[in-house]
Amino acid sequence: MKGKIFIGGLVVLVGFFGFVQGKIWAEEDKDLKEDLRKLQGKWEHTFTVKGEQGEIKIRKVKEIKDKTETVTWYLPDGKVYQVNQVDIKLEKKGKDRILTYSNWKFLEGPQKGKVIPGKGSYVYKIDGDVWTEVVETEDGKIEIQWKRVKEKKED
Repeated sequence: MKGKIFIGGLVVLVGFFGFVQGKIWAEEDKDLKEDLRKLQGKWEHTFTVKGEQGEIKIRKVKEIKDKTETVTWYLPDGKVYQVNQVDIKLEKKGKDRILTYSNWKFLEGPQKGKVIPGKGSYVYKIDGDVWTEVVETEDGKIEIQWKRVKEKKED
């Protein structure tokens, strides 16, 4: 009789913890779905690089559609330099939110047709119309801020 009570108690305990864990996973999934919803649309980041002819201003526009990210790189004259695309996946690790990208393809530009295998990831934060990527480099962490591109309404 004691064995049956122990087994019954164990089943209830396992069921309870499974329910609690399932609820936690559901909440995380809900948060990540909300993040993915917030990321949809176009984002812009501008930076300067030093070249042989001095500093060059580069503009990048990132567009998120579902779980695909497409980045278009623009030269100072407004011409497209390159376009690349990746698949994205959002997840949580502790308090950090992680964006993992994979299936990197160059759609336009000097590396058109090239595919980069493997995955990469970074911590991200979303605050209204600002999306921050926290990227690990050899020199430490850097933050890259993207600002939401406001779509022009047609009259």
